[in-house]
Amino acid sequence: RFVAQLLQSVDPKTDGAARDWVAIYDECCRILYQEIDYRLEGEYADSFRTNFSDLPWVKVPKVYWDLTSEKVLTLEYSPGIKVSDKAALVKNGVDPAIIARYSVECYLQQILVKGLFHADPHPGNIAVDCSDPQDPKLIFYDFGMMGKIPNNIRKGLSDFFYAVYSNDVNDAMDGLVAMGVLVPNSSADMTAIKRTGQFFLDSFKTRLREQREERKRMEADKSQPVTDYTKEDKKEKRKKILSNIGQDLLVVANDQPFRFPALFTFVVRAFSVLDGIGKQLDPRFDISEISAPYARDLLLEQRPGFSKLQDDLQKKADRQWEATKGLFVAPLKIKRVEEILESLERGDTKLRVRALEAERALQRVSLMQAATACVVAAAVSLNTATILSVVVNTAPPYVKTLCFAASALFGLMTLKNLGKLNKLNKKEKQITGMA
Repeated sequence: RFVAQLLQSVDPKTDGAARDWVAIYDECCRILYQEIDYRLEGEYADSFRTNFSDLPWVKVPKVYWDLTSEKVLTLEYSPGIKVSDKAALVKNGVDPAIIARYSVECYLQQILVKGLFHADPHPGNIAVDCSDPQDPKLIFYDFGMMGKIPNNIRKGLSDFFYAVYSNDVNDAMDGLVAMGVLVPNSSADMTAIKRTGQFFLDSFKTRLREQREERKRMEADKSQPVTDYTKEDKKEKRKKILSNIGQDLLVVANDQPFRFPALFTFVVRAFSVLDGIGKQLDPRFDISEISAPYARDLLLEQRPGFSKLQDDLQKKADRQWEATKGLFVAPLKIKRVEEILESLERGDTKLRVRALEAERALQRVSLMQAATACVVAAAVSLNTATILSVVVNTAPPYVKTLCFAASALFGLMTLKNLGKLNKLNKKEKQITGMA
């Protein structure tokens, strides 16, 4: 916990996300102590089995409760091939790509629908039942580390996925707010966040389209190799992205409107592990390519045809109401604009404009001033110590020592400020694509 508090105080949060390291520690601690109670693990196993009773390709060993206690857990013997053992899967006639897809689809079900997810999906905890190569099953073990997603966060997550599917940046931001990931406040520039979000939604849509086209091309001609981007191509692409949204990213990094809920610690970890397993099984594995259509189908199942029609009608009715209301409100708004313009002319109202370049320039000047002041203080302290040591022999020894110590301290502070200035310039170059 002490280390977490230390990280909380030194984390620069230059990526625009404020993490609560102490809350992350508490979440890890909670799950860790739950893991050593085998009765709780057995209950989680039963709940997991019940949740996935409708999926024939998910298998959970049965718990023998009459032989289970707090320190002893007895499960049905369910042997299988380690999920990352590609050679053994192929040898048993199982397509590794299907297993990679199953693992992602299963996790989307856990997070978006069930609300109870396996927090430790490493290859030792997932096996494959190959008794029927045409119908392989994922076997899950070890339910000691489990996470629960509250209904409101799951609703926000579902809305966010649906917004990504429909390319609606406003609904996506609403979903992030509902999850507590985005915290709108007076200091946050929501326009910059919205522009950044729209850019990433469009990029994601373009990327999926390119992946589909490449997959079709490869299916048509299997002899063609997978498109492999060089380091220079990736760097050029990154520069192009940053040239479009670099200024907005600087605003986001400065305002820090994003939060990283401790609840998502193990969700992110789980998907990272699954991404690694998928790439071991299938070189062409892309977790986003699998997630997008499956999440879309999953969400459309939750939103039946009538619900979708209702949403469309509601949006059309809202637009019609806004248009009708505008007929009566527009003259009042024009009058209000006229009053504001008159107030500006009289000088009663001051217009505040945010100049990002000026803000960064002032920050650089502030660091340079601090570094200059420290250099002067270090020089004065060093000169004083030298004079006391060479010229004035009657000065007490501890005075000389204090002067040398002050000189060393101000020297270190100078290096610290120069390091901050260098880091600021480097970050600006990276984000704007100039590096």
